[in-house]
Amino acid sequence: MWGSLVYAQEYTLTVQVSNIKEKKGNIILSLFDNINDFLKEGKEYCKQVIQVKDSFLQYTFMKVPKGHYAVALYHDVNGDGKCNKNILGLPKEGFGFSRNYVPILRSPAFKEVQFEVNQDQNIRIKLIHF
Repeated sequence: MWGSLVYAQEYTLTVQVSNIKEKKGNIILSLFDNINDFLKEGKEYCKQVIQVKDSFLQYTFMKVPKGHYAVALYHDVNGDGKCNKNILGLPKEGFGFSRNYVPILRSPAFKEVQFEVNQDQNIRIKLIHF
């Protein structure tokens, strides 16, 4: 007896990052697929570390299943593996979110930066510098 075969729909998601001020360090690019895990270290759907060589870079996630996602990233200029903050708790290194959300007084909620993947797509994120 033959059952119906169901294939998961998978797409590419290309993230383009601009406004990189220093051509050193790494961009830490995190893709989240769960509202409860958003911005939690180690809970990313996928995480990529990309060496900075220019003021613009792009990375393509392959085989991304259809669904809702959010991107958070930061420029780890000094290579210590974390987004350094000043005494007020504001990032000292460039950072950004999908939908180019600019946070005011708090980190964004998943719903504020989420987008749907239902085809191959590109998103652009301009780094924020305080």
